[in-house]
Amino acid sequence: MLILFLKKYQASRLQFKQGAAYTRDGGITVFMALSLTIILSLMLSTVESARIHAIMSFEKESAQLALESVLAEYNIPLYERYGLFAVDGNRDYLTEDILKYAERNETQGIFAFEASQAYIAETVLLSDMDYMPMEKEIVQYMKVKKGEDLISSLSNQNNQTELSEIQSSKKDLNKKIDEYAEAAQLESEQNNGEIITDNEADNAESVKDPRKSLMDILKEGILKLILPEGTAVSQKSLKETVNQTKEEKICHGISDFNQTQQVTNFLQSMDFSQNMVQAATDQLNGLIVNEYILEHFKRAAASDEICKSQTTQLQYEIEYIICGHSDDRDNLLDIANRIILIRTALNTAYLMSDAEKVSQVHTLAASLSAIFPFMEPVVYMLIMAAWGYPESIVDVRSLLAGSRVPLMKNRMTWNLSLTALMDGKLNETGQDSEGMDYGDYLRILLFVTKRKIKYERMENLIQANIRLEEGFKDFTMHRCYYALTCYFEFYSETLFGAYTGNQRRYVNNEQWAECY
Repeated sequence: MLILFLKKYQASRLQFKQGAAYTRDGGITVFMALSLTIILSLMLSTVESARIHAIMSFEKESAQLALESVLAEYNIPLYERYGLFAVDGNRDYLTEDILKYAERNETQGIFAFEASQAYIAETVLLSDMDYMPMEKEIVQYMKVKKGEDLISSLSNQNNQTELSEIQSSKKDLNKKIDEYAEAAQLESEQNNGEIITDNEADNAESVKDPRKSLMDILKEGILKLILPEGTAVSQKSLKETVNQTKEEKICHGISDFNQTQQVTNFLQSMDFSQNMVQAATDQLNGLIVNEYILEHFKRAAASDEICKSQTTQLQYEIEYIICGHSDDRDNLLDIANRIILIRTALNTAYLMSDAEKVSQVHTLAASLSAIFPFMEPVVYMLIMAAWGYPESIVDVRSLLAGSRVPLMKNRMTWNLSLTALMDGKLNETGQDSEGMDYGDYLRILLFVTKRKIKYERMENLIQANIRLEEGFKDFTMHRCYYALTCYFEFYSETLFGAYTGNQRRYVNNEQWAECY
């Protein structure tokens, strides 16, 4: 019996153990099911997060491509004529075009997204930041176009040295005229205007005064004297401008060489010293922009076939950039007088260094001032200026005819004799193959023109000329976009929102994109 009881007890113990084991295995299964649910949610959240970040990357790329595509639709005449890349802001539906390009870059499948909105938040114009974008494009364009030749040509320019010589000659001439005038005034007061004998007065009246002959010649007008035969003055004018720049005061010539004050006022009418310092501060870029102007804008005496073939609002565009007058005639007259001023200072400086010519003028001055001997130094300087001035007119005529004029003259390059001047003849025209041409003198004047004024007047010309192109009559330079900043809204559908606790159907992603 005992043995039978032990066997039944052992059997019951075994059944108990098996039941307990079965109970423990069921608990582990429930625990694992709960754990796997949490792990699966974590994994799906990670996958969803990675997917969203991938979509955001695609959206950013789409936004950038959309802006680049819009900027690729640059104004073609603006680039072909002036090498400037800019989007015409006057075009309709610019924002819609940006959104259209963004929609073209939408993706499908697991990384699907949709472009819903696009807003232009900020624009950069060619004229913004004191024309820095425009300058940057011009400099890059010229470097690509010219390469190493550009740097070598700029290194050969001596604008600063040439301006220094011109300014020095003007100051020396003015100083001497003022000194002689003061001395003559003092001596006149001391002698109470004493007049010499009648015989000496008769001798003075019989001497030809070149100043009188010159003043008779100048009555014809400067433009008639400087224009080569068969050349007509352009009558074009600039009617509409984007920038109302201050019009420069016209540089007038000398009409009376008996008036000391008028001669000195003419020599003082252009002071290069104030602008030389400013021009030196932006040397390289300023010189490159000046070369750009000389290549892409018309001027008098131009032989460039490309410039001749283009239709422009003004014929003398570079003269306008320097002077700022709305009429071609006024710009040409102003430039002519400025170059005459430069040449008068340099020519008179040479005359005073030539012993033979100094002797001729001293003899003539002594004869003309026989009535008032104390006036001889003043008459001497006025005759010097009256001889250097018409020589400068001949120089400008030579420049407009395509010849060159040396900066500093010598006996071989001097054109006008004193006898010819007294006879009222200015027919001589220089034929020098060395020296500076008309473009070189414009380059000097551009060098001392204020930077902002140059860009404003360039804008006026570019706008007027592009409007002459078919289909661009409403073109405006102040609506030319150099760069854009845009705000985009993208939507993408959540794939695992029901499993990760995110119940939103769409995810709203904001993107900013800049394109230069």
